[in-house]
Order: sequence, then structure tokens, then C-alpha cells
Amino acid sequence: MVGVISTADKPSSSLPGMSFYLRKSVNVGPFRFNVSKSGIGVSTGFNGFRIGTGPRGNYVHMGAGGIYYRKTFRLKPARRWR
Repeated sequence: MVGVISTADKPSSSLPGMSFYLRKSVNVGPFRFNVSKSGIGVSTGFNGFRIGTGPRGNYVHMGAGGIYYRKTFRLKPARRWR
């Protein structure tokens, strides 16, 4: 599933007040695979609750009706080579 989602955090020069990005995800059974520049993540859950893991750590996301909670459990930073 590929969708276009609008956000208003950075105005675009062609469309004032709106920015666009593509959410690249594929649903396979109860799992959702998300692809981004930083890597591949996988999550599972049901309406109102989702747990997942990806290149930036593990997370829990829950909520409904406009009230949401998201907690990210960061992984140790990768050792950088000089």
C-alpha cells in the first residue's frame, strides 16, 4: 500500500503551507512492512494498538479518538568508523 499524506510542518514553494511525502508500506497478513531512507521496519497490531521495530528502535503506539500515545525504545547508537 502506498499512500500520499500531507503535513504542514514545512511549506513547499509550489504549494504554500503544504508538504507531501509518500508512505511506503506493504501489509502481509497481520504485519506491516515499512520502507524508508533509514531502513526497513515491521509492525503488527490492531485498531488502536500497534507495536513495531525499525532502524530507530522499538515502539508502542496506542490511542483512538484523537488522543494517542507513542513510546520509542531507542537502540544503542551504532559505532561510527572514522
